[in-house]
Amino acid sequence: MPLIAILHGCTQTPSDFAGSTQASALADQQQFIVVYPKQTSSYNSPSCWNWFLPGNQVRGYGEPAIIAGIVQSVKRNKAQWDIGPQRVYVADLSPGGGDGCDHGGDLSRSLRR
Repeated sequence: MPLIAILHGCTQTPSDFAGSTQASALADQQQFIVVYPKQTSSYNSPSCWNWFLPGNQVRGYGEPAIIAGIVQSVKRNKAQWDIGPQRVYVADLSPGGGDGCDHGGDLSRSLRR
């Protein structure tokens, strides 16, 4: 089963983004799992993902590692679903777009274990 981590844009919440994309309804219809990680204003005042910070551009650190941890947590629940390592994706909206590139490298390596 595929899993998609969808990163919201600045000033959005995961709920805002889920509602505007209708990704949850599509996930139900097409049989995939969607997760909506949340960036909070305590880490970035307009709730943007901090893709531009050097600590978030290194494999295994910062926000990419947090997103990979969320995905790993979902994957461990094998009683509910079986997510293959080749079927994990990140979708995002700018400036989440920069984070998506960073996360892609982190996810591809960590999920093949």
